[in-house]
Amino acid sequence: MHASPAKTLCPDPRICGAATSADEFLQYLAAQPAARKSLTHFFTFEQNTASEYERPSLPVQQHLLFDKPASPRTSSARVSETIKPRPAPHPPTLAETYHYHRLPRTPAGDSNGPTFVDLFCGAGGLSLGLERAGLRPSLAIDNDPWSVLTYGFNRPWLSDDCILTADISRLSPLRFADVRPDVLCAGIPCQPFSNANQQRKAKDQRLSLFEHFLRWVDALRPSAILVENVTGFTTVSEEFVTRLSNLRYAVAHCVVDAADFGVPQSRRRLIYLATRDKMSRSANQSPPLAELLADVASADHFVLGHALEGLPELSPNPHRNQPEYEAPACGYGARRQSASQSPNAFVCQINRDGHTGILYNHKARFNNARDIEIFSLLTPGEDSTAQSIKHIMPYGRRQHIFKDKYYRLRADRLSRTITSHMRYDCNAYIHPQQPRGLTAREAARIQSFPDAYVFCGTFQRVYQQVGNAVPPLLAEALGHAVRSALQQ
Repeated sequence: MHASPAKTLCPDPRICGAATSADEFLQYLAAQPAARKSLTHFFTFEQNTASEYERPSLPVQQHLLFDKPASPRTSSARVSETIKPRPAPHPPTLAETYHYHRLPRTPAGDSNGPTFVDLFCGAGGLSLGLERAGLRPSLAIDNDPWSVLTYGFNRPWLSDDCILTADISRLSPLRFADVRPDVLCAGIPCQPFSNANQQRKAKDQRLSLFEHFLRWVDALRPSAILVENVTGFTTVSEEFVTRLSNLRYAVAHCVVDAADFGVPQSRRRLIYLATRDKMSRSANQSPPLAELLADVASADHFVLGHALEGLPELSPNPHRNQPEYEAPACGYGARRQSASQSPNAFVCQINRDGHTGILYNHKARFNNARDIEIFSLLTPGEDSTAQSIKHIMPYGRRQHIFKDKYYRLRADRLSRTITSHMRYDCNAYIHPQQPRGLTAREAARIQSFPDAYVFCGTFQRVYQQVGNAVPPLLAEALGHAVRSALQQ
């Protein structure tokens, strides 16, 4: 078994790096002995006959059950012949099946590029963008173990001591004084600063997290500081800038919309970039952040339809409280992706580092009959106030409160902001053509994550990770701005 807690998804350590293609990977997995059932997250593929599909063009799957090992005498060349098709899919006994996929064995960043530490790293959206801009991660920390698992899962080149599950408020930065990063970055948890949940703000202990972040700044003294947050962070902005200035950093900040950087959603965020040098520049000499970002803004503007294009059509999971259920109709945690059509410019952009041929996290969740009827009656752009659903709207007497309870997205416009609320339901993120909420993969595409990026965890945890992430395309632009500021 894999000794690393950050890589416990591997039933065999040889799987890491053992396959360079989807077919080779499937053959390798099929030849492995049974995995221990104490591990609760594995790969599942389902082989389906043409009669099980409404559309025969969908890709053929294979079902690999770890509790039924392949014969040790079976050669990899004959694996496909030993796997028998099932007349109907069976619910797997192990929930949420994700596993290791092919990624480069070397870091995505420039080997000579600046290093960075990512506090509150989450699933790694900010880090991914910085890596694509040529920066190299040297330390990533988050207090959510599923997010840390996702972060490390997609970065097999990083050693375990570089990815930590910890609360930075209880962690001394002096332990990492030898890391000496060029950049210290953070997407400080935004819920305390969001316009929602105003009543809980005063009691939210996360409001002090920016204080702990400043403690890390003081201890590590990086050359640059990058902070991303919701626009509500301006409630502590003046104090934040003053404290950084007292530490002899020149601070610049501006509000950006991720849509300006090729992300197919409206997502306004407040960005801080602080730099220092041996001469200890004053705050009035801060780098022109807005100009730096304008130089790397995307010339292409994409809409929701670009992000959803090419993904298999799905129906809601028909089984309540069975998120582990997988079938051709409602999708799989991992499946062979069809290459029958050429991807559009947006899909090419997010997948420019290569694609494994396996599609992850594209599973529809359960919806009751009433919600499915509502989804079907709403036309794109309509919400809970639509006359077409007035007769079955469950919150009619409180329509002013639940106006956004249901909303059907429009394919020809930007998506609404992807948020962590999707872990509860996707009723406000109804697919524009199909009567269901968005899958985690569709949400990840809207966030500009590549299809090869695996999110580990249960349904709720995966949606939460996607919703809390910094869009990698936006993060990449921030990375280029950071490098420009450092060169200045």
